[in-house]
Amino acid sequence: MHPLLIALYGIVGAVVGSFCNVVIDRVPAKQSLLAPRSRCPGCGRQLSILELLPVVSYLALRGKCRTCGQAIPPRVVLVETITGVLFALALALFGWGFETIAVSLAVLFCVVLFVMDLEAMYVYDAIVYPAIAVALLIAVGRMLLGQVRFSQAGMLWGWLARSVLPGLTPAQAGAISQGLGGAIGFLLFWLIYVVAPWALGLRKRGMDEAMGSGDTLLAALCGLLVGFPGVLFAAFGAFILGGIVAVILLALKKVTRESYVPFGPFLLLMTLVYVYLGDVLLGSYLGI
Repeated sequence: MHPLLIALYGIVGAVVGSFCNVVIDRVPAKQSLLAPRSRCPGCGRQLSILELLPVVSYLALRGKCRTCGQAIPPRVVLVETITGVLFALALALFGWGFETIAVSLAVLFCVVLFVMDLEAMYVYDAIVYPAIAVALLIAVGRMLLGQVRFSQAGMLWGWLARSVLPGLTPAQAGAISQGLGGAIGFLLFWLIYVVAPWALGLRKRGMDEAMGSGDTLLAALCGLLVGFPGVLFAAFGAFILGGIVAVILLALKKVTRESYVPFGPFLLLMTLVYVYLGDVLLGSYLGI
């Protein structure tokens, strides 16, 4: 893939990142995503087209409104930059085609949910339900187009084709893998959210503060995106990463034992790692 095309797709990603910022800001406030035009939260002035250019406008304005001087949150440029980089990386790794579009859509929803859970510590139904619908459409699209990811169907197809469904194609196995991943993700976190409080005699309210019901839907989404066995990598990797970060924050006295650290960002991060590197990770594990 030509570097210029990768760079151009990275710019598309930065524009998508700018839209992600709109979603992050407006969905919690129950505002329209289409109107009104973006304004400075300090002085209320409507921003011009030039002030809405991803990354460039932030750097040109030095992170401040040109009228009132109010600081623009660094999150704005970080989301635009990271989304742009992830889009460019998708095209570089997968080439132009359905898989790059599928990965780009996964990035869009994962970035939005990551930041919203990090900032508001809440998984919004208005985002996660459409994301699940898109993940299901991706699974169907891959199957209809005969597309298959080794990281999803590599193990499952061999076993199913030999033992259960002799006529199964790799693409069909991939679709089954994505559905199975979603089901396992939902069930695993439903057990943690519903069964664990009952088994341990914990109040549901207390457990809700540690892991809410929204995390079960988030786990289902992540499972749909990475399939099986990717959902196991994403889930257990998130638990390990979350534990490490929690220990570091405790050691630095940034949080206390009573503090709430959202789990969703860790799950989404590990999901994206598998989306991009799943073929390599599974191949290395199997010695291929």
